[in-house]
Amino acid sequence: MDGCTSCDGRCCARYHVTLTHSEVRRITHCGHDPLEYLAWLPVGSVKTNHPDIRLGTTYHYMALKRHADGRCVFAQVVDAGLRCSIHGIHPNSCSMYPMDPHRAMMRLRPICAVEWTFDKSKEQLNIEDMRARMEYSEIAQMWNSRKRKKRSARDFLKFAGIVDMG
Repeated sequence: MDGCTSCDGRCCARYHVTLTHSEVRRITHCGHDPLEYLAWLPVGSVKTNHPDIRLGTTYHYMALKRHADGRCVFAQVVDAGLRCSIHGIHPNSCSMYPMDPHRAMMRLRPICAVEWTFDKSKEQLNIEDMRARMEYSEIAQMWNSRKRKKRSARDFLKFAGIVDMG
């Protein structure tokens, strides 16, 4: 059962979705402008195991923006529920929900109304997600160690090979 087409989308409004470079690249490659959908959350503002990125003199996590009502920038209201407008390319943490990506286990009280099972495709996705996070950690470490004063979001996206912004 595909939970993302049979629930009301409460997870899309409850959680901040932090991203790796490969997830941003995938979403961007499908025609979405990263400067339109990315938020740069200050370190400590969300629980995540993603690496932080130095922009200017402060550190941030790369995440999906949220609307004023709290829902994900890609969550569309449909029939009194929320549906993902990028479902086929959405971030790994969305695909893995209700898995807790921070502890690699099922959430004790998932907010979905759908019964989930942990199958091989979820295991494979977890492996792919771990690989992407390791690669992203290396990119973040290289970026953060650079001796440059200019550290804008645009510069990071170019450095990480997410987009060619000229």
